[in-house]
Amino acid sequence: MAGRPVGARCRRIGGGGSLSSDPAGALYIADFNNDRVVKLPVRGGRRTVPVAGLRAPAGLAIPSEHAGY
Repeated sequence: MAGRPVGARCRRIGGGGSLSSDPAGALYIADFNNDRVVKLPVRGGRRTVPVAGLRAPAGLAIPSEHAGY
């Protein structure tokens, strides 16, 4: 399932908990205050990663063989 593109009307990242990256170089940010994980791909853009039931993420782990959240 692909993430939802984030546009100018969407929330800013607030209270980032931690950072992680995947093997392709994308950066993942745990957005603690907005209950989401934000993905910043190498080629630009920003996506909110769909994770059901996420509350105040404080840490991330990205498996080396697959994209994870």
